[in-house]
Amino acid sequence: MPLHLGLLAKIAEDSTIDALSFKTAKELYDQFWNYKQYKLRERLGCSVQWTHVIDSLCDYMNSQQQQSLSAPERVVDDFADDARAMASEHILVWEGKRISFFHESFFDYAFARRFASRGQELLRFLRSSEQHLFRRAQLRQILIHQREDDEDDFDYYVENLQELLTSSDIRFHLKKVVIALLATLDKPTEEECEIIAQLMCDESNPLTQEVWIVLNSSIHWFKLLDSLGIIKRWLRDKNEKRVDKTVILLSFMQKQVPDRVAELLEPFVGVSENWSKRLVNLIGFAEFSTGRRFFDLFLRLIDMGVLDDQVGDGTTRRDFWSHIYDLPKQNPEWACEAMSHYLNRRLNISLAAGNSNPFDNDSGAFPYSVSYKKKFK
Repeated sequence: MPLHLGLLAKIAEDSTIDALSFKTAKELYDQFWNYKQYKLRERLGCSVQWTHVIDSLCDYMNSQQQQSLSAPERVVDDFADDARAMASEHILVWEGKRISFFHESFFDYAFARRFASRGQELLRFLRSSEQHLFRRAQLRQILIHQREDDEDDFDYYVENLQELLTSSDIRFHLKKVVIALLATLDKPTEEECEIIAQLMCDESNPLTQEVWIVLNSSIHWFKLLDSLGIIKRWLRDKNEKRVDKTVILLSFMQKQVPDRVAELLEPFVGVSENWSKRLVNLIGFAEFSTGRRFFDLFLRLIDMGVLDDQVGDGTTRRDFWSHIYDLPKQNPEWACEAMSHYLNRRLNISLAAGNSNPFDNDSGAFPYSVSYKKKFK
């Protein structure tokens, strides 16, 4: 984000600071928070009442009556000189007789940091108000602080996470903020996974659909679920809808971990008509050049006739030629191998019908193909 680049550029002005030591946006803000206090001490020769100014502004801006991104200058009357010094370092912005932080996201960060330092309770805080949209960014930042600060805060964070997602008195739009935050994690934990797994047990819960969206978009969550054996368990679930959604999840992951997806699906080849349909649908969105094991699964499905009934109608179904359309450019040898399996399968179909020539129009060995139509019309 341009804002983050701007913060980094400011911090990098001090050669004594390892400006690139941060890993998250919060850590970047931490560095900026400390750097600006240091700059003020260096310039003024003394410390300013930094937290008093910030607390006064945050308390006013966050109050139930205000919920505003600015405050009247009288709010910092007791620390006016310090506030003006902070404005000179571009932490605060004075517009007429009102004061704001230099950016809304810094207000959210400062509020969350001071919220934690002052020992406030998240659920009590949310339940004390109408839970309007103003609370969304604050909730996200508070959870980030609890998750990243230390182990004690992480345990508290997990407790809050559980209660936020399961309590009936927390509004749905705030629960969606929690789910959206989880979607951004590159290292989700088992504790977080347990909470997510609990939500998956209730298909009637509208939040469950939001969780599936997260899973379908995150390779990190998929790898965690897979490492815990949850994906395997879902594939064997008695609930057919959950199995269907898990196969859709595998379809989204196929391009990133193709061979693992193949390994998970191989036990279900030829198991039932429902499973054949699932595999056909997954193949329709697959990229075959991404992994040899998945490509071998594709060949196996051709040989077994699972893909026999596919007809390219130009809408939702794809035939063999559509499947391998890009494969000759990506891997010519595999493309030849796929065509060999396909043609041998067509020959076997023709022979079974008593016709030794699969290219005979009366043999019915080759299904209609949109690709053929486009090429020869």
